[in-house]
Amino acid sequence: MNGELHYLPASCLETTPFAGVYYKVSVGHFPDGSPAEVFISNHKAGNDSDVAARDAGILISLCLQHGCPIETIARAITRNSDDSASGIVGAAIDAIASSSC
Repeated sequence: MNGELHYLPASCLETTPFAGVYYKVSVGHFPDGSPAEVFISNHKAGNDSDVAARDAGILISLCLQHGCPIETIARAITRNSDDSASGIVGAAIDAIASSSC
Protein backbone atom coordinates (compact mmCIF):
# COMPACT_ATOMS: atom_id res chain seq x y z
CA MET A 1 0.00 0.00 0.00
CA ASN A 2 1.19 3.51 -0.62
CA GLY A 3 0.19 6.71 1.04
CA GLU A 4 -1.44 7.21 4.36
CA LEU A 5 -3.51 4.46 5.98
CA HIS A 6 -7.06 5.45 6.76
CA TYR A 7 -8.91 3.29 9.24
CA LEU A 8 -11.39 3.57 12.02
CA PRO A 9 -10.22 3.25 15.64
CA ALA A 10 -10.60 -0.05 17.47
CA SER A 11 -14.30 -0.61 17.47
CA CYS A 12 -14.82 -4.16 18.56
CA LEU A 13 -13.64 -5.98 21.65
CA GLU A 14 -13.85 -9.72 22.14
CA THR A 15 -12.75 -11.71 25.17
CA THR A 16 -11.31 -14.99 23.93
CA PRO A 17 -10.36 -17.81 26.29
CA PHE A 18 -7.42 -19.94 25.19
CA ALA A 19 -5.43 -22.49 27.21
CA GLY A 20 -6.86 -21.22 30.49
CA VAL A 21 -6.00 -17.57 29.83
CA TYR A 22 -8.46 -14.86 28.79
CA TYR A 23 -7.30 -12.61 25.97
CA LYS A 24 -8.79 -9.29 24.87
CA VAL A 25 -8.94 -8.89 21.10
CA SER A 26 -9.67 -5.39 19.76
CA VAL A 27 -10.14 -4.72 16.06
CA GLY A 28 -9.95 -1.49 14.07
CA HIS A 29 -11.43 -1.40 10.57
CA PHE A 30 -10.77 0.17 7.20
CA PRO A 31 -13.61 2.40 5.90
CA ASP A 32 -14.97 -0.59 3.91
CA GLY A 33 -15.44 -2.52 7.19
CA SER A 34 -12.63 -5.03 6.71
CA PRO A 35 -10.22 -5.49 9.62
CA ALA A 36 -7.21 -3.13 9.56
CA GLU A 37 -5.54 -3.67 12.90
CA VAL A 38 -5.70 -6.13 15.76
CA PHE A 39 -4.66 -5.67 19.37
CA ILE A 40 -4.33 -8.74 21.59
CA SER A 41 -3.51 -8.78 25.31
CA ASN A 42 -4.25 -10.88 28.35
CA HIS A 43 -5.00 -10.27 32.00
CA LYS A 44 -1.40 -10.93 33.05
CA ALA A 45 0.22 -7.85 31.54
CA GLY A 46 3.91 -8.22 30.80
CA ASN A 47 4.19 -11.98 31.12
CA ASP A 48 5.48 -14.14 28.26
CA SER A 49 2.06 -15.02 26.86
CA ASP A 50 0.96 -11.37 26.95
CA VAL A 51 4.10 -10.22 25.12
CA ALA A 52 3.66 -12.95 22.49
CA ALA A 53 -0.01 -12.02 22.06
CA ARG A 54 0.77 -8.31 21.67
CA ASP A 55 3.48 -9.07 19.11
CA ALA A 56 1.07 -11.35 17.23
CA GLY A 57 -1.45 -8.51 17.05
CA ILE A 58 1.20 -6.25 15.53
CA LEU A 59 2.12 -8.87 12.93
CA ILE A 60 -1.53 -9.55 12.03
CA SER A 61 -2.06 -5.78 11.68
CA LEU A 62 0.94 -5.40 9.38
CA CYS A 63 -0.34 -8.25 7.20
CA LEU A 64 -3.79 -6.68 6.97
CA GLN A 65 -2.41 -3.22 6.23
CA HIS A 66 -0.31 -4.63 3.40
CA GLY A 67 -3.26 -6.29 1.70
CA CYS A 68 -3.25 -9.81 3.12
CA PRO A 69 -6.88 -10.91 3.68
CA ILE A 70 -7.83 -12.24 7.13
CA GLU A 71 -8.94 -15.48 5.42
CA THR A 72 -5.41 -16.03 4.09
CA ILE A 73 -3.95 -15.53 7.56
CA ALA A 74 -6.55 -17.94 8.99
CA ARG A 75 -5.57 -20.64 6.49
CA ALA A 76 -1.84 -20.13 7.13
CA ILE A 77 -1.79 -20.51 10.91
CA THR A 78 -1.41 -23.82 12.74
CA ARG A 79 -4.63 -25.75 13.35
CA ASN A 80 -5.50 -28.92 15.25
CA SER A 81 -6.89 -31.96 13.42
CA ASP A 82 -10.45 -30.74 14.18
CA ASP A 83 -9.58 -27.35 12.56
CA SER A 84 -9.65 -25.54 15.91
CA ALA A 85 -6.93 -23.03 16.65
CA SER A 86 -3.64 -24.37 17.99
CA GLY A 87 -2.58 -21.00 19.41
CA ILE A 88 -3.84 -17.59 20.39
CA VAL A 89 -3.31 -16.16 16.89
CA GLY A 90 -5.76 -18.67 15.46
CA ALA A 91 -8.17 -18.16 18.35
CA ALA A 92 -8.08 -14.39 17.82
CA ILE A 93 -8.62 -14.72 14.07
CA ASP A 94 -11.49 -17.15 14.68
CA ALA A 95 -13.05 -14.67 17.13
CA ILE A 96 -12.80 -11.91 14.51
CA ALA A 97 -14.25 -14.12 11.77
CA SER A 98 -17.13 -15.43 13.89
CA SER A 99 -18.31 -12.09 15.25
CA SER A 100 -19.23 -8.68 13.97
CA CYS A 101 -15.59 -7.65 14.45
